[in-house]
Amino acid sequence: MRIWNLNNLNLNNLNLNKTIKPQNQPIYSIDFHHNNKEFITAGWDGTVNIWKNNQQAKSFKAHQNIISAIKFSHNGKIIATASADKTVKLWNAKTHQLILTLTGHQDRITSISFTPNDQIIATGSTDKTAKLWQLNDGKLIHTFIGHNDEITSIDITSNNTYLATASADNTIKIWHLDGTLQKTIAAHKSLISTITFSPNNQTLASASWDNSIKIWQVNNGKLINTLTEHSDGVTSLNFTPDSQILASGSADNTIKLWNLADGTSLKTLIGYPSQINAIAFSSDTKTLISGGETDGVMIWNLDLDNLIQQSCTKVKDYLENNRDVKQNDRNLCRN
Repeated sequence: MRIWNLNNLNLNNLNLNKTIKPQNQPIYSIDFHHNNKEFITAGWDGTVNIWKNNQQAKSFKAHQNIISAIKFSHNGKIIATASADKTVKLWNAKTHQLILTLTGHQDRITSISFTPNDQIIATGSTDKTAKLWQLNDGKLIHTFIGHNDEITSIDITSNNTYLATASADNTIKIWHLDGTLQKTIAAHKSLISTITFSPNNQTLASASWDNSIKIWQVNNGKLINTLTEHSDGVTSLNFTPDSQILASGSADNTIKLWNLADGTSLKTLIGYPSQINAIAFSSDTKTLISGGETDGVMIWNLDLDNLIQQSCTKVKDYLENNRDVKQNDRNLCRN
């Protein structure tokens, strides 16, 4: 684990505070508890690791196969783990006792997402389907069918309106939770690795092995912006809770922070020795955690207000004076 202080925004002058190497197995998924004091990691060995106050506090064996996705429920009471063993398991977040096992997919499960009220969990699988399950009894509610290749990522809007599914067929589908298809987007030129809705439900971000990130308007599926500074496949995405900043992790061993107002890159975080597989912001946006193929977990201490201010300093004159900028966008960087 590495803890970095990023208050100094010089790309070549990062201040390394602490280095710990707790595990050698690849990490495939990470999630923060809403209390900002606890996070969970999981990956290759089927073990869930619980971290408190930046120290590994406990671990338990959840699956005998790879854990591809792990999430806290929104209320923090349940941990869900999705595995290559074709199951999702629900665990008591305090006692780590197994509550329920969901079975029904025909191949490995790649992604999971809770509805905001924690009554339903969605799952996506390489069997080309997504499913909705009742959380209280594990009953299957609906199966979403329509992709021509494996589903790589899913997400549910925070207003409980849409489910998005991304696939190795290079498309994104946006569904109503009753199973009605709202929109199909021909999104990328290569496999889509992950998707995530912004917390304000206005945009959907997608990342691909074509090295790009794309930002889409949720209500009509129109492309807003394409972010292209990574030099290898983009593996992971996470928004800040205010929807202003998007973090992206990549196989080029870097994390980039993007200002969504104008699509500019705010900062590149360097120092991880291999592919980054998972990233997550704390709800107070003071911390970003990442995990990858080697070297365990990295914890980044962020000063995001300063990042936004520096970005605005660079583009304020352009926004106010360029005649091609829309009138509504001219005030983005005004105090």
